[in-house]
Amino acid sequence: MAGEGCAVSICGRTAADLDATLKGLRALDVPAHGVVTDVRDEDALIAFVEQSASELGKVDLLVANAGGRFVNGTAAEWSETFALNVGHMAVSVRACVPYMREAGGGAVVVIASISGWKPAPRPQYGAAKAAEIYLAMELGRELAPTAFASTR
Repeated sequence: MAGEGCAVSICGRTAADLDATLKGLRALDVPAHGVVTDVRDEDALIAFVEQSASELGKVDLLVANAGGRFVNGTAAEWSETFALNVGHMAVSVRACVPYMREAGGGAVVVIASISGWKPAPRPQYGAAKAAEIYLAMELGRELAPTAFASTR
């Protein structure tokens, strides 16, 4: 996106990786904003979206691209896997939609996995990715007809 001249706002888990990515984005001479954020923290994720809109002036595209699983498969780890994969997507979409409406339109891209529709090892990860795919399709049905209609 930055290669096409788009302003980019990103969040990441570690300052070192975030700083390196921001340096690369800024080398492309585009506005770039970034914040270390745990996407499982709803308040922090909403604050990131609000900061992004403030820094860059608008939000017209969301790429929901977090994923992973916790290894042992305990009930708590299943919850963490869903929070990381599905939770971040639901929260970030909800936080971005008002800004997209204000901008007159927008788009959401969800990076899921083949594991979401083709059973494989790592069942908790596959189940979380299947939920992401389902949620993306359902949000498309819910939001497409009215969510981004011009408010003018």
